Amino acid sequence: MKRDIINKLVEWKDNSRRKPLLLTGVRQCGKTHTLKEFGNKYFKNVCYINFEADSKYASVFDYDFDIERILREISLIQQCKITEGETLLIFDEIQEAPRALTALKYFCENKRGLHIACAGSLLGVAIKHQNISFPVGKVNRMQMYPLSFREFVSALGYDSYLEMFSDWSVDREIPPSYANELEHLLKEYYIIGGMPEAVKEYVETRNFETVAEIQDEILADYADDFSKHAPISEHDKIRMIWDSVPKQLAKENNKFVFSHVKEGKRAHELESALLWLKYAGLVHTVELVQNADTPLSAYADATNSPAQLSPLK
Repeated sequence: MKRDIINKLVEWKDNSRRKPLLLTGVRQCGKTHTLKEFGNKYFKNVCYINFEADSKYASVFDYDFDIERILREISLIQQCKITEGETLLIFDEIQEAPRALTALKYFCENKRGLHIACAGSLLGVAIKHQNISFPVGKVNRMQMYPLSFREFVSALGYDSYLEMFSDWSVDREIPPSYANELEHLLKEYYIIGGMPEAVKEYVETRNFETVAEIQDEILADYADDFSKHAPISEHDKIRMIWDSVPKQLAKENNKFVFSHVKEGKRAHELESALLWLKYAGLVHTVELVQNADTPLSAYADATNSPAQLSPLK
């Protein structure tokens, strides 16, 4: 589990003014596993609902937003007792049930004592394109990312390095005996990336080939999402940009240019597809700043901004 996320989840659990929690992040970055492990460790029982896997749960919210009725029906379907202070209720892939997302407002107002944690991987896309009524001000939000380099080092069992350099002076040179090992770990991180399944495989086997297979499967799953969740008119354009971004950023100028995606294509034809990837959390746009002054946003040049991929690999 990611320590920083777990620590934040514990703080959320113990906060008397907490609201329903919304944990967002790209697919397969560990949201579901982390919430389940958190629930098993800190609660008497866990009631888990996946709206993508079973559509019947979404129908529970279709009639009205009576929280007591909703909880009774969920308890009957799941055969689980939902008790304030003892149960962690998990709504997974909540973007697949728009009315469940809206219902979080009423859970916040009428059932503040119940711990509800929701996970969503394409929530940004759903909100932008499905006209979902988002419960503004009624949820606590938390963003989850793939493992950082520090977390990768810890997973490989090198916590001693993290402890050593936690208070290392920035003007003190790192001796070669340490620097060489850290450089080797960094190169491994560049290859393995931070997706939990890939890191777990590498920790257990140190086999780059099986890690590559896992990475390919993750990328294939992401591509499947294009056809499942994106507008039909955008499928081909999203795939072209998805394939083009890493190739362009690997070049010397590290800049994404729309005209390089496909000959004859212009920015206005492809911009909506790039925005879909951005809302899905799969790419980040970084604006060029030539004059580093405050406020930084005033000096950003959006017309010359590269795109950067999330650290999937």
